[in-house]
Amino acid sequence: MSAPWTIGPVSRFVLLLIYNVISSPLLLSAIRLWDDALIAVLLVRVIHDAFNRRKAPKLMYLDVLVIFFIGLTALYVFYPGTLSGNSLFNRFNGFRFDALFLLAYFVGRGLELKREHVRWLVVALIPTSVAVAVVAVCQWALPGQSTAFFQMLHYQEFMRTLGATGELFRTRDLGDTEIPRVSSLVAGDLALAYYQVFMIPFAAALFFAARKPAHQAAGALFLVTMIAVVVLTVTRSAILASLVALVFVTLLGSGIGKMTAISGVIASAAMAFLLFSGLTATSLGGLASPQEGSTQEHVNRLVTSVDLLQGDPLGRGLSTAGPLAQRQILQGGFTNESWYLQLATEIGVVGAVLFALISLGVVVVAFISYRQVKDPWLRALTIGTAGGGLGLMTVAVVLHVWEFSSLAALFWLMAGIAVRAPRLEAEWEAADGAQT
Repeated sequence: MSAPWTIGPVSRFVLLLIYNVISSPLLLSAIRLWDDALIAVLLVRVIHDAFNRRKAPKLMYLDVLVIFFIGLTALYVFYPGTLSGNSLFNRFNGFRFDALFLLAYFVGRGLELKREHVRWLVVALIPTSVAVAVVAVCQWALPGQSTAFFQMLHYQEFMRTLGATGELFRTRDLGDTEIPRVSSLVAGDLALAYYQVFMIPFAAALFFAARKPAHQAAGALFLVTMIAVVVLTVTRSAILASLVALVFVTLLGSGIGKMTAISGVIASAAMAFLLFSGLTATSLGGLASPQEGSTQEHVNRLVTSVDLLQGDPLGRGLSTAGPLAQRQILQGGFTNESWYLQLATEIGVVGAVLFALISLGVVVVAFISYRQVKDPWLRALTIGTAGGGLGLMTVAVVLHVWEFSSLAALFWLMAGIAVRAPRLEAEWEAADGAQT
């Protein structure tokens, strides 16, 4: 039942297709809550199974931190905040975006899983990611035809219905060159970048785990493709975070030899991108310049965020910061361009620090689980989750990464499974022993 989350990152494209059939904004608004509904259904099942076992679940320190964060955020639903016009509905929506996805962690912690379930959960990531990559490359190579295709599907009208701008392609101006930023089936260049930060460690884990030559070749191609797609988003923080995550998985996942073997392929792909994109040394220098427009905007927002925190160290209330504040056109709302600063602005410094500790805890515990399990699919899931968590918490410093709710639910589901992986494997072995 958790498999639908593996197609979550392309759910907006699926909704676009549905919109072309139903053409009903009201019905579309209901359908877009599918991931919330799935969390609720699976959580009810987990609770039901726990009662049937008549055995209290064993809590981990990480569980307590997650519960405390969700509880703290829920309390702020009843806090009107310091900005006028912040309705209860707005605040509940803020809770949805800031904390509801963490319930997927408890789904992963408690859902009954067999070996084949874990295997299919990991494998199911591949076709979705391949489809995303194919469309991304087509958008980069054939932007005109890609735009015409999405316009045929009434993309701009659909996005405006969702409260977004309807912009299919953004570009990054590098002075002497403009580069299109692909969005693929994820329908957003930043959302696609976040997804690739999550997927690259999993692709590396699958590649490193491959033993047969054919599987190694397929794994190498898949990994190189995932790296190429994050580069096509031209999102510097995501590219850097992907590199950090990849190095982490390579060093700690015994993949140095295999990464060395494909380094030439990665270098060739990078040269091809530079050649066909028309990038020059000046363009690349602009990307790294602290005077670049986007960099300066991040610095300005950091300064403003600090000023806001000094005025309201306990937070200004839910939905008063981040993209949600923009969509609700809340007077005084502010987009911090940082997940941690967004949380601090909404629910105070304690909430931001708590989420950072949870994110770090997932990385550490998932890696410890990786060292303890033997099942190849559990090993891929645990080290992939550790690397993905490290990458996403890095991006969250400068971007509102967890606002992409479908990816957030998928990651925290994986996190819940990863932290219980040793116990899960022990249950499998006990069941195997009972059958012999």
